[in-house]
Amino acid sequence: MSYFSLSDKIDLPQKTTHHLIDELFLVIAEDIPTWMTLTKSEFFLFESLQKQENIENCLLNYINEYNQSEENARNTFQSLLTKIDESKFYSDTKTLIMDDADSIEKNIHVFITHRCNLQCPYCYVSAGNQLKGELSVEEWKESFKKLTEVAPNAEITFSGGEPLTKEGIFDIFEYTYSLNFTNVLFTNGLLIDNKNISLLKKYVSLIQISLDGLSSKTHDITRNKGSFSKTMESINLIMENKIDLDLALNVTPTNLDEITNGLVDFLKNLKYKQLNIRLNYHMDKEGFAINLTDDYFTVYQDNRRKIKKLIQDLIQNNLYATANKEKFKRLRNCGIGLSFGIDSDGKIYPCDKLHKSYGSIQTDSLHEISKEFSKLNEETEIDKIEFCQECDLRYICNGGCRVNNVIATGKYTIPFCSDDYKMQLYEKLVYKF
Repeated sequence: MSYFSLSDKIDLPQKTTHHLIDELFLVIAEDIPTWMTLTKSEFFLFESLQKQENIENCLLNYINEYNQSEENARNTFQSLLTKIDESKFYSDTKTLIMDDADSIEKNIHVFITHRCNLQCPYCYVSAGNQLKGELSVEEWKESFKKLTEVAPNAEITFSGGEPLTKEGIFDIFEYTYSLNFTNVLFTNGLLIDNKNISLLKKYVSLIQISLDGLSSKTHDITRNKGSFSKTMESINLIMENKIDLDLALNVTPTNLDEITNGLVDFLKNLKYKQLNIRLNYHMDKEGFAINLTDDYFTVYQDNRRKIKKLIQDLIQNNLYATANKEKFKRLRNCGIGLSFGIDSDGKIYPCDKLHKSYGSIQTDSLHEISKEFSKLNEETEIDKIEFCQECDLRYICNGGCRVNNVIATGKYTIPFCSDDYKMQLYEKLVYKF
């Protein structure tokens, strides 16, 4: 914590913006970037500091404006100084500018199969049956060996479909583990059992399980009857074996009330420290989801207050990771081109949204594809998007998902943006989610 005397002036960033969100002031230093949330009283003092008033004058102005005692004024000012210091809200704060795409090690997301033992109505890859030409276990092993040349020691996320329906999946896990890759598994949990949990513990560092509710009443609406009970058995097996666990909760109109009212107690009852929560309340209108009613795509807009309160409750109970890590970092874009997204037939994409293939992992040079991905990343940098240059979110939003952009507007560099989208981002900064 920095210390100041009454005669000091604080060298704040020159270029700032502010937004009033639910009676709180979100203040953004867009070029760093960093931000903080202030009460009305704290914001009054902050504006005084911005005018190059020294601390003593700021306090006197505040006492006169709000008819406060000196003790209350000092307490309010101390709260402001703490927030300034925690957010490094100074003109000389060092900003981390991301390296060129060629210098960043790519991660890997593999859709190991499109086969699935469920057919969830929001599935954006329309999982169910395997694709024609899905790679065999040996073909996958050859492919992962090639990947060591361009992404050694990378993290591989295995998803699908349901990865555990893939014949030979544990042979694949063992092989990628032997190549020093870190394996992450996205699963519905239905096929985890006492026979394979020891293999998962040995070869997989983290398991993400999707939940569509906190009971069979809600979860089983979108999944098979009895799936909630089996999924909870798998979650208990994972916890007993002390494997890192992500719970991905899909917030929908059918489970909204149950999740917002019961999630905190549900997580407390699990009593698991190696647990992270992911709330998904934004669905892509792709795959099976094109048949859903409109209210599935406006859950957050329609229920802002409920969802924000839930996240605040989760944070207060240390059940939710906040977004402070994103501060002080100028990202170049959404990350397109920094990943190998590989479909089950071996086609390669520049991220895990399978929009435009750049070749095949079996027949094409991964070095050349990697160069193309880096070029795509550089061509779509935020500083090259004219629309975003005057926006205070440009180094926080980074111009949005480039694939969503090109689907909606025809170009990666024309953002799919709106006032409501920006408001959601401002609210995320205020409520740290």
